[in-house]
Amino acid sequence: MKTRVTRIRLPDLVLMVVVAGAVALVAIITACEADLGDQAAAGVGATPTDQDSPAQEQESGGGDSPEPMALTLSAPSICETLPAQEYAGARWVTDEDGNRRVEYTSSGWSRINEVSVSWSVSGGTAPYTLGIDGESRDASGAYEGATGTASVSCAQRFSGAFFEHLEEEHRRYRTEPEVDSGLKTIRATVTDGTGATTEGSIDVYVIVELGGSGSVLNRGKTYRVFGHLITAPADYDVRVGSVTEPDCTGVPASERCGPEFSLDLLGTGAYLSLFMTDGAEGIRRNPTGAQGSTDTIDAAFDALVDSVNRRPSTGEDRQ
Repeated sequence: MKTRVTRIRLPDLVLMVVVAGAVALVAIITACEADLGDQAAAGVGATPTDQDSPAQEQESGGGDSPEPMALTLSAPSICETLPAQEYAGARWVTDEDGNRRVEYTSSGWSRINEVSVSWSVSGGTAPYTLGIDGESRDASGAYEGATGTASVSCAQRFSGAFFEHLEEEHRRYRTEPEVDSGLKTIRATVTDGTGATTEGSIDVYVIVELGGSGSVLNRGKTYRVFGHLITAPADYDVRVGSVTEPDCTGVPASERCGPEFSLDLLGTGAYLSLFMTDGAEGIRRNPTGAQGSTDTIDAAFDALVDSVNRRPSTGEDRQ
């Protein structure tokens, strides 16, 4: 049996190679398209934009943080007050022998004026509670809320305040408070609902009204004496001396005559007098043997006279 050999001509061979290459190329392209399709379905190779980023959406979607908390205080620049006075209650008691007697017991110190301090809280998280001048309340109630007004004692320092006598609308004190003229810094702290705190303060100048003769003005401080504001000189304490009411009969009209009170420079023996009506200067006395130079004493007298009915320096007037 003869084997039949088919001869392939060169043009036919070239055509077969071309066809085979084309088929192979089609297969490769199809496979690549299929692979890319699988990758797209799985999200592989995709680069998210900032807008599409889940991490950024999470960061921007958490809400705004609370504004930092701040506390603002306002008050008159001056608080005038009388000195503290102790009050007592009386009751009948019977001793072992059956004798009755009156027993007096202290009902506290009072007569101290108070100053209104307004507060305003911004930021933080409600509710708000406050401590002002070491207290959490006044006679009207607790210091609470974003805004309010506290009635604050004009005593420089005190302890044991209580409110059993609310008809007075002022505190009483179980022990004698310190009441003197001078600058008082009122400090406050606010606490919000998360426990965060912030502080604030404001200065008030306290002016004590003195009782008259025998009272002492501490150096550099302003007091009210017989209705007049008077500031003691920086180098001397001053004692309020006696009041004189001269007989002005027959005194010439050119000479002023009327009731006067003296101010003594403690430790010197020198004094001057002021008229009760308007605080104008009357006489100066710097006797021989007075302690201190004449120039120093005259400067102190000048400072006393210049201070009459002038408000103390308290910075910006907030009234």
